[in-house]
Amino acid sequence: MVMVLFLSCVFVCVAEEEMDTSSDIISDWSGTWNCDVNTLNLTQDGNVVIGTYEKPEDMVVLKMEGNVSEDGKVFSGSWSDTGKIEFILSDDGKSFNGTYVSSGLNNVDYDSDSTWNGTLLDEADPEHPWSGSWDSGMNSITNLTQDDNAVYGSYVTPGDVLLTIDGLLSEDGKILTGTYSDGGLFIFTLSEDGNSFNGTFGYGSEDSTSNWNGTRAL
Repeated sequence: MVMVLFLSCVFVCVAEEEMDTSSDIISDWSGTWNCDVNTLNLTQDGNVVIGTYEKPEDMVVLKMEGNVSEDGKVFSGSWSDTGKIEFILSDDGKSFNGTYVSSGLNNVDYDSDSTWNGTLLDEADPEHPWSGSWDSGMNSITNLTQDDNAVYGSYVTPGDVLLTIDGLLSEDGKILTGTYSDGGLFIFTLSEDGNSFNGTFGYGSEDSTSNWNGTRAL
């Protein structure tokens, strides 16, 4: 009887240890990723991931959305509305390897040779301090990519609407002015530590008076 109780206790303790270990695995796809060619900005909410992929050479911003697996390691979904992607996160959460199928292809083959890999930007790039994902509050994200004195990107609203951003920097690189969605005007000022910005925006040709702020989300 004593032996049975002892073995039962050992089994329960081992099971709890294994359960605790698995619960420590936390994967987060949120952040800015340097990909093979351009920049990918992702935001995770639960098992849902949304984001944007910047293509400055074509002057477009492509939308991406999908879901992660139960262990958080596999992100699969769509990009550019009909293209398909599947990304696998590394054990340290700092990179991913993936494949994609371009828009218009009906047969999805994740074993294809179309690779899509990325490396996470852990902190601000001193040469490109505006590049990154910025938490603008109310579940909204501002994604920016800096190329010399030009900055382009996107804004994902709380209602999951994608707006494009295009602007230029001041000589000291601290002030960004430009337009969003082809019409509205904005002006952002970067903090001294490069981890936040304060700004205003206007609708159409209106003056920039409404607040638009952001805190770097790595």
